[in-house]
Amino acid sequence: RGKGPIDVYSQFQKNIKSVHSRLGPVGAIWMRLIMTTVYNAYHSFNLSRTAAFLASDECKSFKDFQRIRACQCSFRQFCQLLANDLKQAYRK
Repeated sequence: RGKGPIDVYSQFQKNIKSVHSRLGPVGAIWMRLIMTTVYNAYHSFNLSRTAAFLASDECKSFKDFQRIRACQCSFRQFCQLLANDLKQAYRK
């Protein structure tokens, strides 16, 4: 039995060295909470786009589904979208 994605992500968070080295224990917990929230939002974003595609008339075959899954945004692209949306929201 292999490790699941949650085990891998939890290990990643445990081992990552924060750029904010002066954070105390509470600050480190907040940083981990924020990182987890953004990571969960990324997966929810991709999942909702996939569900919308499956419900649309565009999805006619499994090949169509594979094509759309291959074109999903990466975590980096999601963070860039998020940063742009936040920038727009704070300009108003």
